[in-house]
Amino acid sequence: MEMLEMKSISSKTLATRAYGAGNRIGPRGLRRIACSYKPLPRLRTQSSLRKPVTCFSQPSDNSAPSVRQSSADQRHGDTTTASPADVPAQPSRHRQGSDAAGTARAAYTHRTGNVPVPAGQTVAVSSKDGATFATVATPIGVSIQYIAPGTNKPVPLESKPSTSGGSSVSQLPYLLLLPDMDGMGISSERAWPSLSKVFDLHVLQLSTEHQGSFAELASFVKGFLEQQLVGAPVQRSVYLMGEGFGAVLALTVALECRDLVDRLLLVNPSTSYPTSPLARIGPLLGRVPAPLYNAMPLALAPALSAAGADPRKLAADLIFGGSSSSSSGSSGASSARAGLGGGVSLPAVRPPAEVAADAMKVLVSTIEQLQHISRQLPQRTFTHRMAMLEEGARLLEPRLGDVEQRCMLLIGGRDLVLPSAEEGKRLAGLMQRAFVKLLPDSGHAPLSEPGQDVVPLIRSEGFYVPTRTFTAPPKTSTRKIGASSGGFGSAVPLELPTQEEVRRTGKSWTGQIRSLTSPVFLSTLPDGSIVQGLGGIPAEARPLLVLGNHQLYAQDMNIMVEQVLLERGVLLRGLAHPNLFVDSQAQGSTETASSPSAESAGARPLVYGTTPGRSATSSNGSGEDKRGGDDDNPLPRSLSNTYRTFGAVAVTPQNFYRLLQQGEAVLLYPGGVREGFKRKHEKYELFWPSRPEFVRMAARFSCTVVPLAAIGFEDCVNIVLDSDEIRGNPLLGPRALQSAATARVARVGVAEDADNDQSFIPPIIAPQVPARMYFLFGKPTVLTPDLCSDKVKCQQVYLEMKREVEQGIAYLLRKREQDPYKDFLPRYIYENPPLGGAKRQAPTFTLP
Repeated sequence: MEMLEMKSISSKTLATRAYGAGNRIGPRGLRRIACSYKPLPRLRTQSSLRKPVTCFSQPSDNSAPSVRQSSADQRHGDTTTASPADVPAQPSRHRQGSDAAGTARAAYTHRTGNVPVPAGQTVAVSSKDGATFATVATPIGVSIQYIAPGTNKPVPLESKPSTSGGSSVSQLPYLLLLPDMDGMGISSERAWPSLSKVFDLHVLQLSTEHQGSFAELASFVKGFLEQQLVGAPVQRSVYLMGEGFGAVLALTVALECRDLVDRLLLVNPSTSYPTSPLARIGPLLGRVPAPLYNAMPLALAPALSAAGADPRKLAADLIFGGSSSSSSGSSGASSARAGLGGGVSLPAVRPPAEVAADAMKVLVSTIEQLQHISRQLPQRTFTHRMAMLEEGARLLEPRLGDVEQRCMLLIGGRDLVLPSAEEGKRLAGLMQRAFVKLLPDSGHAPLSEPGQDVVPLIRSEGFYVPTRTFTAPPKTSTRKIGASSGGFGSAVPLELPTQEEVRRTGKSWTGQIRSLTSPVFLSTLPDGSIVQGLGGIPAEARPLLVLGNHQLYAQDMNIMVEQVLLERGVLLRGLAHPNLFVDSQAQGSTETASSPSAESAGARPLVYGTTPGRSATSSNGSGEDKRGGDDDNPLPRSLSNTYRTFGAVAVTPQNFYRLLQQGEAVLLYPGGVREGFKRKHEKYELFWPSRPEFVRMAARFSCTVVPLAAIGFEDCVNIVLDSDEIRGNPLLGPRALQSAATARVARVGVAEDADNDQSFIPPIIAPQVPARMYFLFGKPTVLTPDLCSDKVKCQQVYLEMKREVEQGIAYLLRKREQDPYKDFLPRYIYENPPLGGAKRQAPTFTLP
């Protein structure tokens, strides 16, 4: 392998090599080359620099420990090296376990460590998977450290075990922890030992010397993640964890690293700081006399340390030996009160000697934390951090709705510093896939409270995912910048929701429908026999196409998709009307979500016109916030996001083709909007298109087709005004026609059908007594590619599929009359015993 040394090359030398000696580059250009955190354009270099390069070479067996080149780097070409031995040592100014990288500039490279270098000198170029980077220069006072499993002592990244030698650490999900205002993770270090056992844990640390802006810090973290994770396996989960100020930073970085960051774990986010009372009180602390400020650690404790925990809860934990906050959110004090008020026995009181010893440990630990906070937050640093927090929160606020990663919000119910309980609810409503885990007895810094273990909380919510599972094999096995790794809202392989995520969604979405309609699921075996349950669905068949009848508003689809996922582990990726999605191209683009060119460019349809990395704006560029507007989307924002989380994409020929090509399980309602918006007296009728184009496309991939018949929901509602009546109404008609004229069209090109009205005019409905729902999956049929060229045979197969769905509907309507619990009242009494007892599902008709 050809090697080229680059020892302490100046920025000017690098610029000359990169852009030629004849080009003049000013000081700003030199700084951009030396310190840019974004990929550089493809460089015009000498022949020796045209190959992919990284900053550090593979060390020899006899050499001193140094940063290793990963196995992925070895596969992708030669390297340009800057030896760590040539870098002068810098005095450490961090707490124990830190290195000099926090006070000097350091170079981070792909999946390696940090090496201190003199400011503005060592610069190199690295190329990886088609992307070209400059080395990331670490700002003054910033470092990222590695936490060894089971410890809470940060060590330099170059001391981390090699991830290419089969180390168990490399198999764990990656987690970067971003600290609160203290900058060193003091309020979270109690959680490091447990976190480091189940995560490949790294911690950002800010010393008192850091005086950069919030935007610069976010840009550095983004560059670090890119160089660490580009080329990493897509199956390995990547988490960002932030506490308070760090949560604001984590959200900002996540917006710019959608292709690298999968999940966010946020503890009492400080996103509400600009509008909170703390924003008015905080700056005053930076103006008090220095002696008074130095004597105020106890005043700062509620914001930054465990001293803000409830003393009563702490006393109960010491006396009864209970955890301060279990996974269910109850405390030792709560258990004691439950024992006094009910039939539960009171926990045994611990011996006084043990209580006194533990109390002394907590007191000593708290005093040490307060002293450490006082050292890490001198008056000048505190004022600067408050300014950074306000800058970050204001920059982030208009973009919160664009965060698409799964997010768990750990919220302390007794936060006396910020209104975290209210802010958690607000964030869960704004962000696309966020949920709240309330810790009712915790304060602002729950991770620092004695007995608090965040790992069981993460596991209990199904949020710990060591290895990601996809609906189909991803196109690339490694992470790349600009390549979607989660499939959210696009026709690429989607990360499967966990079982707990499905159940959590069901509690707020499908749970009430299930309790009222008690759905019955039937399926057909290959021999034609009908059985209860979904055992007849060929879960391993790929690609798989489920063709069903579109009930009114398709509200039965939600529980059906959920049941198939829970029972068979198959996520049916629904092809939804494009009106549920909008273009995710840059502002000013005229391409729609159904445009082939938009799809080929990797566009991901986002709800409400938001663009990745931008706030939602009006199409005319006025900047008016359109999120949640009726003109943008007919569904509530949370429901639209849930559809996309569970695999829904816009129904376009391109998306249908891609899903089948990838080997996905696809759900298609051929009747479309005409069948979904039925008129009066059209209950359970089919309005399929006249041309069988979707059958020909499915046959091309030897697709397995399963017909689906469903009844019940159309008996739960009554149509007050159908689409035709609304169109002719003098009050409602003009507005409905105007809305329909601007709505997106589902069927275009070969899928266009002149016989069926595709106007998007929803009927006005009124609820009725809930009827029971029934689903019947028919006998699977494997299509053959010869159908693509035989139009006559293709038409016959298409009509046979339609006939099977109609026969399934007739079968369910006939068998429903034999169900003793088809009516709501007897069914509800049976499933909810009035005299007590566990809930149960009512039986249904017997099968032959």
